[in-house]
Amino acid sequence: MKIKAFFKENISYIIILVVTFLLFYIELPFYIMAPGGTIDISDKVTIDGGHKLNGKVNMLYASSLKATIPTYLFAKISNKWDEFPNSERQIGHESSSDIEFRDKILLDNSVDNAIYVAYKASGKDIQIKNVYNYVIGKVDEAKCELAIGDIILQADGKDITSINLNEYIDSLEVGDNIDFKVTDDKDRISSKKCSVVDINGAKKVGILYSQNFDYDTSSIDIKFNGSEGGSSGGFMMSLSIYLALSDEDLLRGRNIAGTGTIDINGVVGEIGGVKYKIIGAHNAKVDLVFVPLENYNEAMYIVNKYNYDMEIVKVHTLEDAINYLKG
Repeated sequence: MKIKAFFKENISYIIILVVTFLLFYIELPFYIMAPGGTIDISDKVTIDGGHKLNGKVNMLYASSLKATIPTYLFAKISNKWDEFPNSERQIGHESSSDIEFRDKILLDNSVDNAIYVAYKASGKDIQIKNVYNYVIGKVDEAKCELAIGDIILQADGKDITSINLNEYIDSLEVGDNIDFKVTDDKDRISSKKCSVVDINGAKKVGILYSQNFDYDTSSIDIKFNGSEGGSSGGFMMSLSIYLALSDEDLLRGRNIAGTGTIDINGVVGEIGGVKYKIIGAHNAKVDLVFVPLENYNEAMYIVNKYNYDMEIVKVHTLEDAINYLKG
């Protein structure tokens, strides 16, 4: 009787609690993309012996939110928020821990590439010591024993650093097997087999891997202090390091931002979420935004759609950005 009386006396509060739980804690099978903002590189990169920058260099980011009933409904009525099915950011049936591992490896990769490319562009001495090819994804179509987290050492007896794995796979026939030698996070070496399969008309083994490395530098010590996942900040990180190593004042007090991956050859790669990053740049009052060549048209569409007063510059390499700032 006491329980019944309690519910009767507090029914309105109980209903509010239940409704609040349903609205804000029940997750829908979607994720929400929303305008992001800027991250000041100077807060993330420490360069012993580097120069203080006369201006700001920012990474751009997009906000990713869990889809609850309120966020999902807002995305439906907002022209700056969008909803997407969770399956779009998954590779196969990976777990959340697999996604977190991939994000960490990609972040490490972007830092490695950024430092290496900036050193080379500055004429500083840097040598690669060790290379690690991490398996960071696996599609459902794969007929492959490789697991996320494996480090590939050899393919059919060939040192993985001496061959282009994609080209080697393409030289084989669908159905052929490749014997991989791998090691795991406990340094245990094992052999694993993968079959070449046809995925959308291309010969693959159905894995995604990232090439990370250790390096020796000549004199200047660079450290990255950050936890942002993914690789889309690599280009601006590399540009920031170059500017700090350079004797020229290329910023001249400007507040610049940009986005894009960077590979070991200094090529700036395509990224996602351009719409939300450009909106974030506008909100942060950025003067100049560098974007990868492949994302330029989308960036300009957003700038023109909302009549933003900012300069958009397309780049294909780090050198393109350096030359633009010198001009």
